[in-house]
Amino acid sequence: MGSVPNLVVLVNNESDNCTANPTVTQSIAAGTLINSDVLVTITVTDGAGNSATCDVLVKVIDNTPPSAVCQNITLQLDLTGSVFISADDVDGGSSDNCGLSSLSISQTNFTCQNLGQNTVILTVTDDAGNTNTCEATVTIEDNIDPILDCPAPVTLSADADCEAQIPDFAGALSTVTCGPVTVTQVPAAGTIITVGTTTVTVTATDNSGNSASCTTTVTVEDTTAPTFTCPANVTVAANANCMGSIPNLVVLVNNESDKLHGQPGSHTKYSRRHADQQRRAGDDHRHGRGGQQRDMRCVG
Repeated sequence: MGSVPNLVVLVNNESDNCTANPTVTQSIAAGTLINSDVLVTITVTDGAGNSATCDVLVKVIDNTPPSAVCQNITLQLDLTGSVFISADDVDGGSSDNCGLSSLSISQTNFTCQNLGQNTVILTVTDDAGNTNTCEATVTIEDNIDPILDCPAPVTLSADADCEAQIPDFAGALSTVTCGPVTVTQVPAAGTIITVGTTTVTVTATDNSGNSASCTTTVTVEDTTAPTFTCPANVTVAANANCMGSIPNLVVLVNNESDKLHGQPGSHTKYSRRHADQQRRAGDDHRHGRGGQQRDMRCVG
């Protein structure tokens, strides 16, 4: 707002042929508040009531800059790794005595490169073109967890020591908003494990401390047959019935070994079962039941 000045005191050279001191007045009283340009009429009147007038343009000029008020804000990046702001986001209540025309800021777009605190300048402009500025702190945060492409379960064959190493799953990372990222796993790659299934936890962590985890399995299988030294061929004497008996070949087996099971025992069951079959065959033969004798023959 502006006030109308006292224009009367600015009038000079007023004169009249009959009245020594004509009266000078103005149409809008001095001190009247105005918010736009106005015309004020100056009237000079003599003692006989005769008058003369002129108009004076009173212009309102705003030379007062606006008040710029900033506020600090904290924002989170979106999935694309960016965030946008406007001047209103950092305006803390800027004002002007005549009216604001516009607000603008020095930076509107923020990305992973702007993580942390950033100084933004707010410029306030009023209707008269006067400007003022203030500074706001814009803090950018990354709160988005990485996305893991979890490895598929792995099956490995045990080595000669009945062991295998856990693979390296460092390539499990699929997507991260702001890199770099560190991928770890428990147990670590190269850890020696034995036959069975081991659960591996894979974790991806970015520089902002965001993390994501998943689990997969590593199964170690024993695919190697046991080893042993086979007994030599055996000759047995026939009895009175021209029959021979199968000896205990199991006790003749040596050097049997298996990394997982130590001393394997499956051949023992087979040998005993085979011996039982031979005994039954001998009984059938002696009792005329036509049993077959496969392993021993009497010659001569």
